Amino acid sequence: MNNLEKTKTLQEKLSDKIKESLGDMITEEDLKPLVDRSIEQMLMEDRTIETDSYSKRIKPPLLTELIQVEVQIHCQKIVPEWLANHPEIMEKAFQEVFDEGIFQTIQKVMDNKIYGPLIDFQNKIGEIFTRNNIT
Repeated sequence: MNNLEKTKTLQEKLSDKIKESLGDMITEEDLKPLVDRSIEQMLMEDRTIETDSYSKRIKPPLLTELIQVEVQIHCQKIVPEWLANHPEIMEKAFQEVFDEGIFQTIQKVMDNKIYGPLIDFQNKIGEIFTRNNIT
């Protein structure tokens, strides 16, 4: 038996001993509040996700996210049925779009799609000018 095998065996023995001791030291009554708090934290508190070494993103609590998914699934089923049973609302919405002018509506959509990339392009040009000391 080499040193690695002896060490592993010793580590396994220590691990088993700690597990046994914890079982004797922590009762179910002691463990319940810890488990309850852990579950509450997991479900109810915002989650911080590291996007890289310099920034973090905050995600909503897991329970909120799960509820949003369920609501979205149900809405995908219910809304089309509701709209099919209330065609007058769809007609009114379409009429408002056409009254406003279909070309204005298309222009708004195009503006929204083009505006973001144009701003990004403008920012990149500004960065290039700044890097090259161009005023």
